[in-house]
Amino acid sequence: MKSKVLENLFPTRGTLVAVFGQSRLVRTGWNRYEIHGGSVEDREEAGEWMSLFLHGRTVYPTQEELESMNGSPEQSTPAVRR
Repeated sequence: MKSKVLENLFPTRGTLVAVFGQSRLVRTGWNRYEIHGGSVEDREEAGEWMSLFLHGRTVYPTQEELESMNGSPEQSTPAVRR
């Protein structure tokens, strides 16, 4: 029961790496990271943090971002390279 409540509060799959304001940096696979939610400033702060501590890693767009960009989630291209 407790895990369902937490899952509803943080609906991401993967390992939570860090939180920046309302955005969450999530590791979703081997060397695969996504930033979920948050404002533009929160995402920029996450990018700065990654440039210091996770340099050389790629942030991929989330499923929702892919669908909004081109309407189909088939192609998963890197969004930001740090």
